[in-house]
Amino acid sequence: MKCLYCNGNLVLTKDLYHADRFGIHLTIDQLPVYKCDTCGEVLLDTKEVKLIQKILSELDNSLKQKAA
Repeated sequence: MKCLYCNGNLVLTKDLYHADRFGIHLTIDQLPVYKCDTCGEVLLDTKEVKLIQKILSELDNSLKQKAA
């Protein structure tokens, strides 16, 4: 697979994912990603994107319930 930005090679590896939501810091260790061996650009597979979206949605819902 080729990088969309520099045409380098995308290599399957594990990396960290960080997100900040309303003062809460979320870190996912060992997330499978495709990382460009030339420019370092990261591409996530659909499965990982859906996982992150689910976690963030549940976090948002939990925070909204506590605020109410």
